[in-house]
Amino acid sequence: PSEDVRAAAALAVSAAAGPEDVRALERCARNDPSGSVAARCRARPSPSAATHTLLVYVVPEGAATPRPGAPYALLFGDGLVRVGATDRRGAAFDPAAPEREVTLRHPMGLTR
Repeated sequence: PSEDVRAAAALAVSAAAGPEDVRALERCARNDPSGSVAARCRARPSPSAATHTLLVYVVPEGAATPRPGAPYALLFGDGLVRVGATDRRGAAFDPAAPEREVTLRHPMGLTR
């Protein structure tokens, strides 16, 4: 039921889509209640080899500063979801993140 998971699945399926997959993606583009998921179902992936370093400080709800060990979920523009706990600085680091939009999500939000 999670929009993030459905969008990531649409990108994964479209990467190596056979005839049945194409029909499923077309059905998703027409019927999914989420506009962002429907857009992902319409989009065809464009492979990008470009990467960059990424450092995100995670400030948990109700806190004023980053916290070590705080849970996080990073949703990358290519559909990849990275889930973990912050380091001793309260940060998440990726030395080779894909060159696209990155969204910080609450890990529990991915299960809804």
